Amino acid sequence: MVEGEHEYGLVDEDGWKVVRTPKSFEEALVHLHETLKEKTPNKTNDVNTKFLRGIRIEHAHEMLQLAIEAYNRKEISHAWYFLTEVAECVGFLVGSEGAIYPRENDTDLRSSLSKAGSKGGKAKGENAQKVLESIAQKILAKQTPKGGWTRNLMRKEYNQVTGELPDYKNADRKWRALLKRDDIQGALAQPSSG
Repeated sequence: MVEGEHEYGLVDEDGWKVVRTPKSFEEALVHLHETLKEKTPNKTNDVNTKFLRGIRIEHAHEMLQLAIEAYNRKEISHAWYFLTEVAECVGFLVGSEGAIYPRENDTDLRSSLSKAGSKGGKAKGENAQKVLESIAQKILAKQTPKGGWTRNLMRKEYNQVTGELPDYKNADRKWRALLKRDDIQGALAQPSSG
């Protein structure tokens, strides 16, 4: 073994490990998928870190599936694009292991969330449910895609519907809430009739 060489690559003078570039899409896919599985377990107690990691993990899985689908359709540039999205999420997961988001006082965040939450009151929650109900109805009114609804197809439709709404915020959190609805779960479970 040459000085400075390690099992997985070379280490430069600053101590950075230089890992060889994957030679093929399949190799990159396997490497990212294995790293994603390895980095998914959460080793932090910080609530903000857990929340942000959850979003990145969900996005990484969606992009991994889209990469595989694009590769199978021989859309190689699209497949690589989706893999770069996975790589970005994996990078975040690696970087956020054990992270604690800085704040002056733990009670500051909780008290400000409590105050902000009480301002909206019950009416705000009811309005949010009405908006979610409307979104669900618009999606379910669409013709079922050939082969049935998948999470990815439904997410694309969700993005299209919510893209037309002015001032729509917290799209990822609301997407997860939408997925928990019985009517949405029922639509995802059924293949199309023709």
